[in-house]
Amino acid sequence: MDEIGATDLDYIEAYNPGMSPPMPVAFAKFKNKAIWISWSSAWHNKITENAELLTRKLLAEASAGGRFLWL
Repeated sequence: MDEIGATDLDYIEAYNPGMSPPMPVAFAKFKNKAIWISWSSAWHNKITENAELLTRKLLAEASAGGRFLWL
């Protein structure tokens, strides 16, 4: 993460919050870069309630960073 954070890239593409450090850690490591996530395939197999809770947590964490892309 340190090497990626040190690049001149404006954004980090395909970050997977389900298999990587949580969004607050990513925002700290990737200062001044937007983070474009990949929906976590690890969450696809969760029951609906858990997937909803994970999504709400992700959105709360991402909104705090202010540099979040989700397409």
